[in-house]
Amino acid sequence: MKILQVSHGLPPKENAGVELYTFDLSKALAQLNHQVHLFCRGEDSEKEEFSSFEEKVDGLRVTRIINRLTRIDGPRTLYDNSFFNQAFLKILQQQEPDLVHFQHLFGLSGHLVQIAKKEKIPVVFTLHDFFILCHRIQLLKKDLRLCKGPLYGLECV
Repeated sequence: MKILQVSHGLPPKENAGVELYTFDLSKALAQLNHQVHLFCRGEDSEKEEFSSFEEKVDGLRVTRIINRLTRIDGPRTLYDNSFFNQAFLKILQQQEPDLVHFQHLFGLSGHLVQIAKKEKIPVVFTLHDFFILCHRIQLLKKDLRLCKGPLYGLECV
């Protein structure tokens, strides 16, 4: 099976929970003879903003789109970035994956899910945290009390 993994970062530069989980899962899938390609954002200060490049990391093919989050004008730009659309569509058309597994979209674009669906590619989405509901990611208020949810955005202001 050809699987495209999508994450907001990957080792060796991004080494937090979702990034490590995605990377380890991808290596395990590759050991089971699946063809795995990873699509993620990166923060390389030496590369041009929104440029893309491909590399191999531990034998896995990785396409990174540089987004150092320099154009943030509000929470929406953390999940609504149309500049990823063409690069993602190109990967889908080149790789022709049997499945796209979305791990996290922070700093990417929610439109990527729609693009995969439009291309008639099955989608799996693993929810690692509350990013889709909460721009603070952890459903915590400013004073660190647990938030019950967006409540029409009133809790998010």
